[in-house]
Amino acid sequence: MGTTIRKAGSQEAFRRVDYDYSLAVARLARQHSAQAFALNSATGADPGSRLFYNRVKGDLEEAIGGVGYPSLTIVRPALIGGDRD
Repeated sequence: MGTTIRKAGSQEAFRRVDYDYSLAVARLARQHSAQAFALNSATGADPGSRLFYNRVKGDLEEAIGGVGYPSLTIVRPALIGGDRD
């Protein structure tokens, strides 16, 4: 799940989709006994980054790491190309 700042219309809206909604899904799945979670993050994800996008992705990685999954996979692909609706 994710968007771009341009499509979201603001940094606040971007964070709502890429952080809030994604974390809510991870928490809900764990509450329903999910044992594993995979997160498609981004190259450069870092909660200490000066870049907003990378900071949000890093914040999300940290937050999901605290949800308590026995198995957590985080991948950091480079740019994902292609048309997105």
